[in-house]
Amino acid sequence: MKIKLSSSLALTLSMTVVLALFGAAARVSAVDPVSLKVVKVDSEETAGEDGKGANAVDGDPNTKWHTQWQDNSPGYPHEIIIELSRACKIQGFTYLPRQDDTENGNIKDYEFYVSEDGKEFGSPVKKGAFERSKGKKTVVFQPKACKFVKLKALSEINDQAWAAAAEIGVIQEGEKVVIKPTLKVVKVDSEETAGEDGKGANAVDGDPNTKWHTQWQDNSPSHPHEIIIELDPPAKIQGFTYLPRQDDGENGSIKDYEFYVSDDGKEFGQPVAKGAFAGGKDKKTVLFELKQCRFVKLKALSELADQAWTSAAEIGVVAEGEKVSIKPVLKVVKADSEETAGEDGKAANAVDGDPNTKWHTQWQDNSPGYPHEIIIELNPPGKITGFTYLPRQDEGENGTIKDYEFYVSEDGKEFGQPVKKGTFESGKTKKTVIFDATACKFIKLKALSEVNNQAWASAAEIDVIPE
Repeated sequence: MKIKLSSSLALTLSMTVVLALFGAAARVSAVDPVSLKVVKVDSEETAGEDGKGANAVDGDPNTKWHTQWQDNSPGYPHEIIIELSRACKIQGFTYLPRQDDTENGNIKDYEFYVSEDGKEFGSPVKKGAFERSKGKKTVVFQPKACKFVKLKALSEINDQAWAAAAEIGVIQEGEKVVIKPTLKVVKVDSEETAGEDGKGANAVDGDPNTKWHTQWQDNSPSHPHEIIIELDPPAKIQGFTYLPRQDDGENGSIKDYEFYVSDDGKEFGQPVAKGAFAGGKDKKTVLFELKQCRFVKLKALSELADQAWTSAAEIGVVAEGEKVSIKPVLKVVKADSEETAGEDGKAANAVDGDPNTKWHTQWQDNSPGYPHEIIIELNPPGKITGFTYLPRQDEGENGTIKDYEFYVSEDGKEFGQPVKKGTFESGKTKKTVIFDATACKFIKLKALSEVNNQAWASAAEIDVIPE
């Protein structure tokens, strides 16, 4: 899911923005927003880094509150007190752990308090332990009237002295809350634990850099492969997500699959969804009719390269009420020119998910001049809010697009006026272009000129940004 946050909204930090920023686990209904202000922390690091308490409510997940660690590391408990812009009833709070590469300070055990005056907090309205992951934690309780809240951290996940938080938010009474269940792998048919850390639990650890991989050292059991995951608490789900391994390899990336649900983890019945994943490293989202369950099973029937293995960086579920963006599968239906004799420059390379291949217009025997265009079909059709262009990633620049126009269409024939036109910045980095949400089934990128005023056009990858 892609969230766009304006600078003005970030500064006011309405709860609408807070919850949108944190993702799908908490949704906002028509409730007047409140802004948040940190009024007290027991400790903050301001010398060795910007770890001030105010960062916990600034709307930016890339900043954080961190207790002092330079010169001194005060021990637990740690606490942060936050004032609401107006008194109101709240029914929960959210905690987003630090979002960088480390875990220092991520809270484990906690207590949460409310107060009318910021002085008397009484007994905690909620206490518990956060799971170990980078995902946002949502905690709900019976509605309580308050003007101040206090999060008291009792321990850290690695038993260190620090506390940290990227964002802390509150959930007002009347806001619709979607609880994302905690996932636990209870069974895999195979996992590699000798040649690498490929254990099944990696598929639900919240870390895209780890992976579940079936056995490959000494033995390579063949398909089908399956992984069974328990949801806590049981929930109604409307889909699942599959993130392929995110390293340089592709071994085990699933092609054909079946997905099952169960109440007891034993009887799974018929699959609620089956199909084939497209290639590429992007997260795949599959939706189906709402199903109540406590267990899910993903059965891999084949691998993209027809090898024996299965792998997954992350497997998730889509809870009832959770808004999702379906990333369409892209297919090139037309290009005005492509080089297939002197190199593999076919247009289909622009949507194959591999940045090391490329579409390149003809250069052997003939070099047709500008403009050049490529038409791509989206399956399923949907609303998009932009597109991305990745120039060729090898050492050459030939064909790198400078000036462009971008079009959308329902039928692939009538494209009308461009929804966006402009000039790409030079360089090998991916270019992102945003526009107002537009429904379409086809897109067309028209290249008007090349960075060195040559006749060619090229692209490593072209993609769309779903609403």
